[in-house]
Amino acid sequence: MPIDFGCFPGATSIKLKAYENLLNYPGLKKEVRIENILMFTSEVDTDILDRFHVDTKSLKPSIPLSEFDYPEEFSYAPFDVKWRRSTDYSYAPVRGPFQNIANPSLDDLKKFKWPNPAEVENPVEWREKSAKLRQETDRALVARMPPGIVTLAQFQRGFEGWALDLGLNRKFSDALHEKLAEIWIETVDGMIGALGDNVDILMFGDDFGLQNQPMLSPRMFREPIKPLMKQMVASVKAKSNAKVVPHSCGSVYDFIEIGIDALNPLQATAKNMEPEKVLGKAGKDLALWSSENIDGGWCVYVGMILETTVIC
Repeated sequence: MPIDFGCFPGATSIKLKAYENLLNYPGLKKEVRIENILMFTSEVDTDILDRFHVDTKSLKPSIPLSEFDYPEEFSYAPFDVKWRRSTDYSYAPVRGPFQNIANPSLDDLKKFKWPNPAEVENPVEWREKSAKLRQETDRALVARMPPGIVTLAQFQRGFEGWALDLGLNRKFSDALHEKLAEIWIETVDGMIGALGDNVDILMFGDDFGLQNQPMLSPRMFREPIKPLMKQMVASVKAKSNAKVVPHSCGSVYDFIEIGIDALNPLQATAKNMEPEKVLGKAGKDLALWSSENIDGGWCVYVGMILETTVIC
């Protein structure tokens, strides 16, 4: 059973403060590096991966903590979203460019200065790190693609505005998701070109589940969102042999049909996500990347592979 540690921020990674404590416990002297600024999670060093017999390694470019420290606020420049620090040193989005507009229009989308793909992810950094790690390790190399279109839309519009737009302002909502999908595809295309064969798994995050039900009704997911996700996954598979894995916590549905290879996580404590029930639907079509064991107890970053090994 493969073990993952550090490849997906917010699910299988570790916060900066906790990682500092982890390094201090065995007395390891390492430069702490931020791998994901939005989630404020750390790159995991090889010594730690070896210590816990981890089978994966993240390719995400990182920066030294000393260059960022712990600011009270910072701006996620590509999409003009402000993030604010809480008392536990986690960060939350507090203002997006369309958040304070009562009824945003298509003109508001046209006026916004959308980023080019290299501003979202720098392909040079991905190329250098992936080539180096392919020579140094036989671990499965995992690249985290940009957040999914629902997450980005929620950042830019605010969660409440995003949810209301789905029912009351569909022209804007659909156009926003379509624009974000276009940028996502262009950005990932540049990443894949830089990574080449030096990647085994391509992941992206987009949460659709609550603990007791999906976040959206089946109609709201299947009409505006699902077709765009199918386009996004198809664009990746047309250019890369790497496995495609979305992350979505909670109670979710309809993911096999978008063309993915695995689901992160199998959250067995969420409604309708009991392992035997999910296995009955997934069969041999989907691997499950779990954060809990099948008895319902908590287990650290375990990848549960069904039938055929598709992750590593």
